Amino acid sequence: MRQLFFSFWLILVFTCLPTQANIIQTATLQPIVDAIAQSPEDTLVITDVEDVLIKANDQILQVAHKPALNKIIAGLAQKHSLSRIQELTSIVMLQYQTSLIDPKIKDVFQLL
Repeated sequence: MRQLFFSFWLILVFTCLPTQANIIQTATLQPIVDAIAQSPEDTLVITDVEDVLIKANDQILQVAHKPALNKIIAGLAQKHSLSRIQELTSIVMLQYQTSLIDPKIKDVFQLL
């Protein structure tokens, strides 16, 4: 019930308030910097994080290697129980380290 109320509230807010949205898809930061610089101060900026702002340091966890990871997981599924797979996944994710895709992103967030 609570989730239904929250969903209804979100729909009401977003349909009744005058809003404008722009989606920017780019391979460089400059168009984002330009858009932020031209936006009003109360602009909400939403961005994806994984593989946009940060990337996994371990290659097997990067998007380019997802087919290989899926093959490994499928092999585990044939040999181990779900609880064991979850345990192994937890161990891997505890070691998960990331780095910024572009170190200049820190300057972009300073604009916000």
